Amino acid sequence: MKKNRKRNILILAACALILLAAAFYCGLVVRRYTVETDKFAGRVRVAVLSDLHSEQFGKDNRTLLKKVARQQPDLIFLVGDMVDDKNSQDGAWALFSQIAAIAPTYYVTGNHEYWSRDIEHIRRQIASYGVVILSDETVRVSVQGVPLVLGGLEDPARSMYEDPSCNTRTAWPAACSGIGECEDFTILLAHRNHWVAEYLPLGFDLVVSGHAHGGQVRIPGLVNGLYAPSTGFFPENAGGKYVFGSMTQVVSRGLKRYGPPRIFNPPEVVVVDVVGR
Repeated sequence: MKKNRKRNILILAACALILLAAAFYCGLVVRRYTVETDKFAGRVRVAVLSDLHSEQFGKDNRTLLKKVARQQPDLIFLVGDMVDDKNSQDGAWALFSQIAAIAPTYYVTGNHEYWSRDIEHIRRQIASYGVVILSDETVRVSVQGVPLVLGGLEDPARSMYEDPSCNTRTAWPAACSGIGECEDFTILLAHRNHWVAEYLPLGFDLVVSGHAHGGQVRIPGLVNGLYAPSTGFFPENAGGKYVFGSMTQVVSRGLKRYGPPRIFNPPEVVVVDVVGR
């Protein structure tokens, strides 16, 4: 009996350690989603990174860059808060300086880039590395013969820290006029995950966002995010794939590791395959 009890205790202790290790695991993972469309045949693969906050995964972010390169993306989207406003920015510049060599790369601002109060320097530095900045605008691109329209929105913090006259509720519709009637597949880069009500009328097929950090604490199958910036407790779309009528939103859980612990919420590289039906 004593031997059985001791064995059971050891088994329970081992299980608890495994559970804790899984809960607090903060190595990079790849999260994959598929979005279907009738607008083209074939497949376009995009990699989405968000909320790096100047972190480093390996020296000069080589671990992160290799992880992205292995996914063989056609396009790479960086959806804000890549540059931190308080910590050393070396990790961000290490990433920006090399990532466009993997695939054409597009970036939109997050709130932390504006909080740095050095947004013009950040923009110049990013552009110098061949990364395309989308600033309340749309561009047409072709990927393997597939025409796409990409849109990018400035973070709403712009009105507070750079241009008080900028009203996102009028600037965004003006920048994205006619998207709803577009015959090509359309993708919007917008940092804040919770502004769905503002994104829907713009008419994009796919929106990629970040900002929520996955709600920080997850309980798989029960709680998909405990707390997120701007939305508070139990955010509705902290990370994953969500469908709102004709619009699909994919929210990255981000890359930031320092600060509050991430529980069952490892930093992630998001891969979205847009597949023609």
